Amino acid sequence: NATDLLIGSEIEETLKASLEAEGLGNYAESSEYGSSTAMDVVLNLIVDDGNGSRSNRMNIFGNYEYFACSSEKHPQYEQMTTLLFILSTNSLKAELQAAQHAAENAVEDPEGWASKSISSELNEAGVITITFTYLMKDGSEEIQEFKMISGGK
Repeated sequence: NATDLLIGSEIEETLKASLEAEGLGNYAESSEYGSSTAMDVVLNLIVDDGNGSRSNRMNIFGNYEYFACSSEKHPQYEQMTTLLFILSTNSLKAELQAAQHAAENAVEDPEGWASKSISSELNEAGVITITFTYLMKDGSEEIQEFKMISGGK
């Protein structure tokens, strides 16, 4: 019954609440339409034709701790398969800490800095960005970024 289906934003809100309740962190989702066998689903996601960012391929080869899969009939494409790739909150924190450590070793502090702050971000494409913001002795600000691909993406 179509009235029983959740819309995308409702599904995402429900998923986020469930993951938080279980102490789990970030997740990635890949959906594939039309394939009737598991092998075809996986191969199509690996090839990821038509997806310039190759996010499905990155998900398949990512370093996730948990995996969930659902396959259902679809009114237009006959079959739809959704895969979830999930990291625990602790894994995500550890990965961000490791990225920050790598960044601190790779980025040279500019001469004449008085203080610095460090922030980290993991975007939907699986790129970790460590941002160093330096307050210089002359009152100016200098920003340096270090980027790397997440093992979980």
